[in-house]
Amino acid sequence: SSRRRHTRFKCDWSSDVCSSDLFLVISAGVILAAVFYGIPGLFLNARGRVRAAGILSAVPEILDILSMCLSGGMTLDQALPRIVEFSPNVSSDLTRELQLVVRQARVSTAGVAFQQLADRMDEVELRSLAATVQHTERLGTDMKKAIDNLSGSIRSGLRSEAEARANSLSLKLLFPIILDRKSTRLNSSHT
Repeated sequence: SSRRRHTRFKCDWSSDVCSSDLFLVISAGVILAAVFYGIPGLFLNARGRVRAAGILSAVPEILDILSMCLSGGMTLDQALPRIVEFSPNVSSDLTRELQLVVRQARVSTAGVAFQQLADRMDEVELRSLAATVQHTERLGTDMKKAIDNLSGSIRSGLRSEAEARANSLSLKLLFPIILDRKSTRLNSSHT
């Protein structure tokens, strides 16, 4: 009877070669899993920050349009669809959010709709807008004046943030400029 010999790879677990290969495979698997698990979250967070920044930069202009509608005699419920008409010129992301606000305001109140917008975006400026709308609805105060004040406040906040970024940029550029000058001096002294 002829017997075939089947050779199987046998690993002697006490050998250093087999355990180090196994360790490398497991380590590579864990690292790859961590990378592929983390990258989508980082990408989505970055996209969300860019989207939120674009929406926030457009909010003062939208509030100005709202103020003009209110000064023209419209109610907030009448002004919201008009704002949506003008918002594509300002920000497409904000337009989509405002369309949702209009639909939610039809079901409940504008204050609740803006509160839900603030909850979705989780930005202080939008929370202030929601609080302002809710306050004016509840107390019946002059919404135009409150919107004008809020618009100015948001503009000054955005301006302050831009100035802070510009000031930090000069510090970030300082070190590359110093290194460039040193390398230029070294190159000129060697020639």
